[in-house]
Amino acid sequence: MTKSKAADGAGSIGTLNYAIFDHVTGQLIFSDRKALTIDDIEISLLKTSFKKTIELGNHFSFSFADSATRSGPKCFGLSSRRDDVRSFAWVWFEEDYPGHAKHRDLSELHFDTKNTPNGNEIHCMEFLTDVSIEVSRLNETPHTPEWRVEIYKGSMMVWPVLVDGEVQSL
Repeated sequence: MTKSKAADGAGSIGTLNYAIFDHVTGQLIFSDRKALTIDDIEISLLKTSFKKTIELGNHFSFSFADSATRSGPKCFGLSSRRDDVRSFAWVWFEEDYPGHAKHRDLSELHFDTKNTPNGNEIHCMEFLTDVSIEVSRLNETPHTPEWRVEIYKGSMMVWPVLVDGEVQSL
């Protein structure tokens, strides 16, 4: 896995409005409305996909995984985790018509794709509804959610791409 951070900040690439809750009590842990720049995105190259991560604070991060090599309808995952506890969460979205994807809980996203040096990648993403990502500790069975990351409707980002090991806007 290769991790790269942007060499220098560019202008705004979007806004992320979110909150993190204790899933059991419903108590708010942290919330923010973050103006995103390219410096906020870390891209990891996995075997056949790219993981694009935004640090949220309080040990939480939000990630998006996309495979630029897949043809046909787009399928992609949104995830969240804590960096101080073995944890994970995954919310899978499937394209139901061009530029629109749904999760089975009826969460919806609008997206567009762009041809990049890596293939056809998701370029812009807008949250049409709130999206809830339930985070569980990995060592517990069953995986009972302990935290919930809520990405709010209207959040939008133009995802940068990894080109020759450097994060770049296209």
